[in-house]
Amino acid sequence: MLISLSGMFFGVILGTSLSLLQQHFGFVKLPSSSFIIDSYPVAIQLTDILIIMLSVSIIGYIASLISTAGIKRMFE
Repeated sequence: MLISLSGMFFGVILGTSLSLLQQHFGFVKLPSSSFIIDSYPVAIQLTDILIIMLSVSIIGYIASLISTAGIKRMFE
């Protein structure tokens, strides 16, 4: 669970940072000049971040339950 939560924490920070950089500087450009905008648009929404954090936490919790149940059976 600790590995899952630390990965979630660093992933959210890295993903949000890269999205903010794309939003302000537009590093990833669109291949054609016929568009109104010249770089890929990015929108950061708090609900998206919260849903990602909730789903990673739930999956990490289930995975830790499965692994601890196997260890528990080994010592019975």
